[in-house]
Amino acid sequence: LMTRLSDQHTEAAAEVASRKARYERTLKAELEREQSIKAANAAITKEIHHVQNLNGDLRWRAATLGHSNDAMRSDLRSLQENMTMAQEFVATSLSHSDDAQAAELEVLAELAANDAKEAESKLKSQRLQEISG
Repeated sequence: LMTRLSDQHTEAAAEVASRKARYERTLKAELEREQSIKAANAAITKEIHHVQNLNGDLRWRAATLGHSNDAMRSDLRSLQENMTMAQEFVATSLSHSDDAQAAELEVLAELAANDAKEAESKLKSQRLQEISG
């Protein structure tokens, strides 16, 4: 009976030791997996913060570009208004400065005609002198 009890006690102790070893291996594997998950979570958290910072920078840049675009659009509108005024000024100036039919310029036409007659008269006189010679 004692031997049997001793054997059962030894078997029970061996079974407990075996279960304890399995349980410890399982705990160790779970601990390693937990540590791996924590490391992965830390890396993901770090990446999330990095992306959030980049997004913040990009939003700031987009807002800056928006303000810059607004200013440029305003400058272009002013330029367009100035160009429109310049076009109107040129059109008005051209229509008011067309003096081709002005009476004051008829004098120039008369002078040119007189100059032509005088030149023709001089030419005739020279030819007559050459002929009479």
